[in-house]
Amino acid sequence: FSAGDDLKEAEAGDMPPGNPGFRLTNLIDDCWKPSIAVIEGICTTGALQNAMACHLRVLGESAQISVWHLKRLGAGIGGWGASSRLSRLVGLPKAREIILTGMVVDGHEAVRIGLANRVAPPGQLFEEAMSMARAIAEMSPSGVKTTQAHLSRTLDLSKEESLGFAKQVREMMPRGMRFEDVASGALEAKERDRSA
Repeated sequence: FSAGDDLKEAEAGDMPPGNPGFRLTNLIDDCWKPSIAVIEGICTTGALQNAMACHLRVLGESAQISVWHLKRLGAGIGGWGASSRLSRLVGLPKAREIILTGMVVDGHEAVRIGLANRVAPPGQLFEEAMSMARAIAEMSPSGVKTTQAHLSRTLDLSKEESLGFAKQVREMMPRGMRFEDVASGALEAKERDRSA
């Protein structure tokens, strides 16, 4: 179970100054190193905001995802970006339904609506997350970083701006180098490290 902040403290207005949860959530969101949230059981309010800031989410079948801000605090916005992140992940109509009704979403529904990437049965949750992590680790680190930077910026851009940004990123690479070359060089280096 995780709800992020202590909701009783929030209701009493006795929260730490400077909104450290908001800063933490944005740091997770802005990090170019991929992050994977692993969720089993109840995940709501601040915990969900942290999970939504991660780049990938793996949920157990028994996960219970909800947004209790409106139900418990009287406003469904969320101090760490709940409504903004949720609407970007699942679309505005579904975000409205989740926030305004207080509905609880299980692991399978979370994947169906785009809130999670994968769902795993009991006992296989962490292995599923590690499988994703290993797949990412096999990629070129500089390529992952470049891709993360591009993906994180394109959401706020028009299609034309996004395509222009992608062109600029490619032009900034050393002349004659292709993404494929970067990946191939990284794999060769990894093979040398394994055999050494």
